Amino acid sequence: MKVGIAGAGLLGRLVALDLIDRGIEVVLVDGDTYNGKDSCGYAGAGMLAPFSELGSAEPLIHQMGVDSLPIWKDISRSFETPIFFQDEGSLIVAHPSDRNELDALHGRIMRRLPSPIGVEWVDRAGIQQLEPQLDSRFNRAIYLPFEGQVSSRAFFEASTLKLRKHTQWHANTPIKSVTPQKIQTQNSAFHVDIAIDCRGLAGRQYFPQLRGVRGELLRIHAPDVHINRPVRLMHPRYPLYVVPRPDQIYLVGATMIESDDMSPITAQSAMELLSAAFSLHVGFAEGRILEQVVHCRPALPDNLPQVQIAAGLATANGLYRHGYLIGPALAKSIGEWVQHQSSDHYPQIFKVCT
Repeated sequence: MKVGIAGAGLLGRLVALDLIDRGIEVVLVDGDTYNGKDSCGYAGAGMLAPFSELGSAEPLIHQMGVDSLPIWKDISRSFETPIFFQDEGSLIVAHPSDRNELDALHGRIMRRLPSPIGVEWVDRAGIQQLEPQLDSRFNRAIYLPFEGQVSSRAFFEASTLKLRKHTQWHANTPIKSVTPQKIQTQNSAFHVDIAIDCRGLAGRQYFPQLRGVRGELLRIHAPDVHINRPVRLMHPRYPLYVVPRPDQIYLVGATMIESDDMSPITAQSAMELLSAAFSLHVGFAEGRILEQVVHCRPALPDNLPQVQIAAGLATANGLYRHGYLIGPALAKSIGEWVQHQSSDHYPQIFKVCT
């Protein structure tokens, strides 16, 4: 069997990795370069937060996120050089003026959580034990021990090397359309047994209702800061996060801006992100901004993923801001459908089309 994948962003790569593990021949087609720097997945923070997301997401997202964590662990070890993966939990904190936001978030999570395991209140002593350098003004936090993160850049670099060896990868090849058993490009056509469309916002051919959700982050080198796990800070407008990476690199970002604007980060957003980072740790004041990153994620009206299936065709889209969280579980379910023409996982996201 030969499967063609249109789009080599995060989901396209995850599906390709799943399929080659099943012994299926893969043709990968994308208009981007091999490094995938135009993909929203390349720009992502890589947070794996199935419990935190219950504050705003459906239980399905939580379950897919829980299912994806062990897959990420396996993926991170599957490359010639293992990539950065961490599953040591995360913290959610709030300034005194925003404590009501923290209480409300905890309430929403607990109402949607299938069982009370995985969400803990910690006091100031507990915070200091987990993150000794966090500002002492935080005297209460939500600790989520079963969350983690994966390095998006490391994943793209490692998956590029592996997929170039194990797939027929046609980079720099803009796609015109995807139809059953066919990926049409500007200059040629790839005929396959099954075509899978993973093009994100470029996939409006099958998902005309797609919208963009803008994400903004700063990459900061802060040698004086030692934070061990992702930390979210409650904010009246939108959640802010600080995600640590090796070598004292920190990603400081915001996750929910309803816009498909790809222009550079605004001065207001930059000031809010920097202010949030400084309020967590004064050492960010001496940090160096290495990069500002902006990208837009594809979302459907209900903010849930959807896979449309037909003979010789699958189209997957709508990962919203949950790409890293749910991507491996979604890719596995697509792989099962390819191999068996059915999938027992997450039947509510599969839609049969004629």
